[in-house]
Amino acid sequence: MDSYAQYEALKAELDRLGVRLVETPLKHYGVWGLYVHATKTVATDPSLTARQRTATLAHEYTHALRGDDGHQSPAVERLVSEEAARLLIDARDYAQAEELYGADEYAIAAELDVALAVVQHYRSWLSRSRV
Repeated sequence: MDSYAQYEALKAELDRLGVRLVETPLKHYGVWGLYVHATKTVATDPSLTARQRTATLAHEYTHALRGDDGHQSPAVERLVSEEAARLLIDARDYAQAEELYGADEYAIAAELDVALAVVQHYRSWLSRSRV
């Protein structure tokens, strides 16, 4: 599934959960997005690329599923990012991309049509899950 289709699917899931999606400038706060549980609202920065927007929506969707409110501890944020990456990357597709491109994260991200950070979070999850 391409980045646009993933974004649309995530929007539909948020709607199903009763979570409102808004765009508002956030980069000056050092974040691409946020979830506010009290108002069931996900906010994303409008200046994000399509891949960044999809990655951010997957991350905030995961917060919404967990019932998190606002920014969490670094450990929780890492777990949320890894879970979001697992939503966006099919294991077989990743294995094929890694076979084609080896350790080249940029090429893998392009092949999978995801943000570089998504590949990095997926790899983090893989390294922890293989232990």
